[in-house]
Order: sequence, then C-alpha cells, then structure tokens
Amino acid sequence: MVSVNNWTAPSYRSAAADGVSLDVVDEFFTILFPRENEQIKFLDWLAQSLQNEEDKPMWAPFPYSDIKGSGKSTLCQLVARLIGTENTVT
Repeated sequence: MVSVNNWTAPSYRSAAADGVSLDVVDEFFTILFPRENEQIKFLDWLAQSLQNEEDKPMWAPFPYSDIKGSGKSTLCQLVARLIGTENTVT
C-alpha cells in the first residue's frame, strides 16, 4: 500500500517556545536576501504556505546564486524543517 500527499504535523509545533530568540534567523534572511522586497516576498510565501498547509501553493521560489556558500541549501533545510521533515523529500 502506498500513500501520497499524507501530511503529518511536525513534532516541533507541540514544543514550547518561551524565551526563544530569533535574531540569528533574522540576520540569516537579511544576508540571504539583501533586497528587502525579495525577503518580504519570500517570507510572505513561507507564511502563507505554513498557515494554509491544506492548500497547495500556486508557485514556489527557486533560489539560485553564481557562488557556492550563499545559503541556498541552508534555506531549503530550514524550510523543510518548518514544513516537517516527514512531509518533505530532498
């Protein structure tokens, strides 16, 4: 038997987030997206995707860079963890 599009709530969502600082995440996004409008567009897409998991997004960002080490893989790993590693494939 095979199941397709079977979503499971990520385990981190049941954890308490009291006193957690997101300064490092904010700094990461500022470095990764030097243009504020691109950062806002990406974060809006991510928020929409996380808040409406039952809907399939009509588009997805495609990160690219001419250089290695710009943060593309780290960004993808972060998004996969937010969506839930049990819900993603790399």
